[in-house]
Amino acid sequence: MARASQQDNGKDWFTPGKQMVVHSMAEGVFMEDILTFSRCDKIAILRLPERLGKQTEQKVQVGSMETPDFSPEEERIYQALKGGDTVASKNAIAQAKRLALAHLGYAYDFGFDFETHKSFSCTEFIYFIYRCVCPFVDIKLVEQSILFLSKKVLRPDDFLGTGLQQIIVKK
Repeated sequence: MARASQQDNGKDWFTPGKQMVVHSMAEGVFMEDILTFSRCDKIAILRLPERLGKQTEQKVQVGSMETPDFSPEEERIYQALKGGDTVASKNAIAQAKRLALAHLGYAYDFGFDFETHKSFSCTEFIYFIYRCVCPFVDIKLVEQSILFLSKKVLRPDDFLGTGLQQIIVKK
C-alpha cells in the first residue's frame, strides 16, 4: 500500500529537499524554499521554450539592443541566438542560476532603476539573470510614468505576453 504522500506510480507528491528559489523582495535578493515562496495570492509559473532560436529571434530587433556587460557564457548564448542558431534552454537556465547565486545579498531597488545592477527589484532581477535571452523571447522594458517621471521598467504582468510558456497562472 502506498503512503498517502505517494502517487500510484510510487513517486512522492511532495519531496522534501533542496527546491529553493532565489528572488528579490524588500529584504533584497535572497533564497528561500519553494513552499514558502509559493504562499501567495497570485502566482504565474513560466518557462523558457525547450529550444531558443530563429522563431523567437524575429519578435524584436536584436541589433538595436545595447549589449550589456555579458559574461563569456552569456555572450556565447546571445551571439548564437543573434546569429540564428538554436540554444537549449537548459544552457540559459544554468547561466541564470550562476548569476542568481552570485547576487545573493544584493539590496532591493526601491527606485526601479533598470540601468544599474547594484540593487534589484523583483522583475529587474529576473530580467538581469536572463538578459542574454530576453530579446529572443520578447521580454523587453516598457516605458512607464511613475509620479510624473518616465522610465523603462518591467512589471510582473509584462512577462505574460512574451514567448515564455505559461505552465500555471493563478489569478
